Amino acid sequence: NTPYEVVEMTFEYCIIKETLKTEAETEYVTYGIAVKLEDSIINYVSDISTDEAKVTALAELCNRQKLHPMQLKEVVEDILDITP
Repeated sequence: NTPYEVVEMTFEYCIIKETLKTEAETEYVTYGIAVKLEDSIINYVSDISTDEAKVTALAELCNRQKLHPMQLKEVVEDILDITP
C-alpha cells in the first residue's frame, strides 16, 4: 500500500473566438484553443486560424488524445507547419 492516491486530472480543450485587428487596423475573427481544468482556463493559444472548423477539429483531437496542457503550443505549431 502506498501512502498516496493518484488522481487523474481531466483537461478540456475548447475553442475561443476573438476579434483582432491587423496592423492596418482591419478587424478579423480568429479562433484559438483554451485548456480548462474544472472551470478555470489554465492555458491557451490565441489566433490559430480564421477557420473555425479547423480549430474545432484540433481541439477535439486534443481531447481524444488527452493531450497535456504543456504540449498545446508545440502541437499547434506543428499543425500550422504542416497545413496550408
